[in-house]
Amino acid sequence: MRDVNELLDAPEGPGLDFKRDLSSMAKIVRTLAAMGNTAGGHVVIGVDDDKTVPGLADPLKDEEALARAIADSIEPLLPVEISVQHIGAVNVLVAEALRWKGPFGIEAEGEKGFYRRVGSTNQRLGTTEIDELRREIAGKSFDAMPHAGTSRGDLDPARLRSYLRDRGIKTDTPRLRSLELLAEYAGGSVVASNAGLILFGKDASRARFVPDARVRCARFRGLRG
Repeated sequence: MRDVNELLDAPEGPGLDFKRDLSSMAKIVRTLAAMGNTAGGHVVIGVDDDKTVPGLADPLKDEEALARAIADSIEPLLPVEISVQHIGAVNVLVAEALRWKGPFGIEAEGEKGFYRRVGSTNQRLGTTEIDELRREIAGKSFDAMPHAGTSRGDLDPARLRSYLRDRGIKTDTPRLRSLELLAEYAGGSVVASNAGLILFGKDASRARFVPDARVRCARFRGLRG
């Protein structure tokens, strides 16, 4: 937890926001969720945007109210550390949203309630961006994700042999899983990954599951030194 005096020297941005009081509770909670989806950050309550410090009359009561709002509004539960700090003779709250496994959304807003910090604003995420955030947090790329409804049978054995066996690489299931051409899906079933389907899928399977996918190559003429 950073010292509030250090925070006062910094401008508002992706990881820092100032609020005069809890009258905009919904915006504060949304900002904390957005910070949790970005790189973490601090919200200081009791400080105006121009850095004047009216403080809080009852910081312990406000701390309890903020903690309750976070627990009731953000799904899954976002780790937030809240502390009462002093600026001269007045008290303020510093809430630090930790970067954690999410993504974190505003439960009452459903699938539209996911945000990320862009500058000093909260930007709503679309479905594609939410999925990308989930993959990013899970440490998985789109290529390695399982493609529901497929099986190993959707991969073309001839294509696998042509590319892998000719290079001395086995095409058994464990090896294809290690190459992320196959992936585990719900219930422990093994299905084709997105990469496996696009690169080695049977024509009919690719037409059915990834009709818009294209593999393109380009060659650039360089300069001879």
